[in-house]
Amino acid sequence: MSDRLYVATRKGVFTIERRKGRPRARWAITRADFLADNASVVLPDRREGAVYVALGHGHFGVKLHRSRNRGRQWEPCATPAYPPKPEGIEDREPNSGKPIPWSTELVWALEAGHDTEPGTLWCGTLPGGLFRSQDRAVTAQDYVDQVVERARKEFDVPGIAVAIVKDGKVVHAKGYGVRKIGQPAPVTTETLFRIASNTKAFTSAALAILVDEKRIAWDDPVVQHLPAFQMYDPYVTREMTIRDLLTHRSGLGLGAGDLMFFPPSDLPPAEIVRRLRFIKPATSFRSAYAYDNLLYLVAGSIIPAVTGKNWRFLEGAYLRSAGNGPHVHRYHELPRGEKFGDAAQQALRQTGSANI
Repeated sequence: MSDRLYVATRKGVFTIERRKGRPRARWAITRADFLADNASVVLPDRREGAVYVALGHGHFGVKLHRSRNRGRQWEPCATPAYPPKPEGIEDREPNSGKPIPWSTELVWALEAGHDTEPGTLWCGTLPGGLFRSQDRAVTAQDYVDQVVERARKEFDVPGIAVAIVKDGKVVHAKGYGVRKIGQPAPVTTETLFRIASNTKAFTSAALAILVDEKRIAWDDPVVQHLPAFQMYDPYVTREMTIRDLLTHRSGLGLGAGDLMFFPPSDLPPAEIVRRLRFIKPATSFRSAYAYDNLLYLVAGSIIPAVTGKNWRFLEGAYLRSAGNGPHVHRYHELPRGEKFGDAAQQALRQTGSANI
């Protein structure tokens, strides 16, 4: 009888062991992996010294992992994927009538191929399917490709660029799909994308640097640094802090005032900030969450008020040292006729660019 058991549970995978040579010794949990994940099945394959575990995430799909050192380290494997859905098939649940996803939701059985089928892994899945992998040494690259392509198709996205950074190094960078529906130009690692509200992280980081330098504090009143700042309610004007600018709890409604700058307008930032005083709140101050953009414009205005520079000082201090590639601050800064394409990257390299 083995002195080690692997147990798959809805709360993770547990390794249970007892001391060798002591048949009556008590079993004890010695490892716990994938905590809070639903592990549907675990398979030790002693012939190759590997352990496989399938994690089920419902309609988010399945993840298959393998360990070659008794669970001390795990690596992702490619997950069984359904073939393309045949035309005219529409599976629905008998009671609710809801469509049944045409994708793997759960691996309920794993079995390694016998001596006549070395390197084969069988997977039984839900919805019903039996899959066979003839290469159990699937790389992490294959797994990433599969996940990205599935997400791209599931969300009907023409193209995606993905980068994975581990321990400060880029371990994966690749483009998937095309830049525009109906055109063959592929997405590559050089394709430009809008990053939308990811820019809020740059504003927050710039403010955090100033906090570390003791030049501002998170709970400074906004009017301490921007005396002309004014909200609709005088109390909110007086009590609003830098922290409040970043936490979406000002009382403004969802997306209030966004039309002042998107679609792009000719209003300068200072005028947009001035017009905040005319926007009526939707809730009381600090009582509810509502995503907003305008107050990040105010937050960005604090940086030049304190330093004499805008938030782009991050470019010299941090972004260049991170090895970032060509990029622009605003859509209109791209060369005319070269929106979001690799040719835009080439033009930026030749002419220089504004930097994030």
